[in-house]
Amino acid sequence: MNKIYSGTSRLNSAKLAARADFIVERMTDNPAFPDAAPFLTAISAATVALREAMVGALDGGRTATAIRKSRHRDLKLQLDQLAGHVASVAGNNELAILSAGFGV
Repeated sequence: MNKIYSGTSRLNSAKLAARADFIVERMTDNPAFPDAAPFLTAISAATVALREAMVGALDGGRTATAIRKSRHRDLKLQLDQLAGHVASVAGNNELAILSAGFGV
């Protein structure tokens, strides 16, 4: 059985946001996952929140940095939930998993 690989565990915030953009792009209107729209909406919102927190944390303030870290965790959680959805829908179909922007 193919195991899905989200590829998010060691990414910094900027790379995590870029990965999220890539996955949303790959999954939007993907016929293999017609019911993924709620996940994609949540991920897009979490990506925007993370990017805003990244800008706010540029000066290195403790509170702003804590907010950025929290937004990073939120986005990672959303992507992990989407990976679970993709795995359950795609099953052992490697091409469907890859078409969603995830690895196997």
